[in-house]
Amino acid sequence: MPVTWTRCAPQACPPIPGSCGTTCTTARRPTAAVSSLLTSAEPPSALFSSQNLITLGTVRALRSCGAQQRTALVGFDDVPLADLLDPPVTVVAQDVAAIGTQAAQILFRRIGGDTSAVRQHVVPTRLVARGSGEIRPVSRARPPGWGGLVDNVRTGSQVRPTSLRLRRRW
Repeated sequence: MPVTWTRCAPQACPPIPGSCGTTCTTARRPTAAVSSLLTSAEPPSALFSSQNLITLGTVRALRSCGAQQRTALVGFDDVPLADLLDPPVTVVAQDVAAIGTQAAQILFRRIGGDTSAVRQHVVPTRLVARGSGEIRPVSRARPPGWGGLVDNVRTGSQVRPTSLRLRRRW
């Protein structure tokens, strides 16, 4: 069974202190929280952001700390112009058209009298590897099989759930 964000988040991937989880309305709070992490005694080698405003704040923090070439970043939800940044931002992209279509169909069925039980609908996502998620950790030694954050996802290597949010240097 694949590791899913829903399964691992409550136990292994708590939000970064000072961040705003998935309810951000600006990039200011994530920028401050990530900057704090990047300037800590043990800065992360990889970050996973759960929303596009958090990704933008993370990119700002990485650039202001000069860490954009040494800290891997994968964002959830695509960011406009992500391919033009340095490095281009790797994302897990949602199919917003499919989500909207499915939501509208469900809504119209309910309006039309559908009283069936609530059920879960899954819309596939896709990994858009652009460069930022493939940055390898700078370290003295890594366990065998550990590449960049995206390499591990792509090859099916066992990735510890905590690596979805943050993987510290070895």
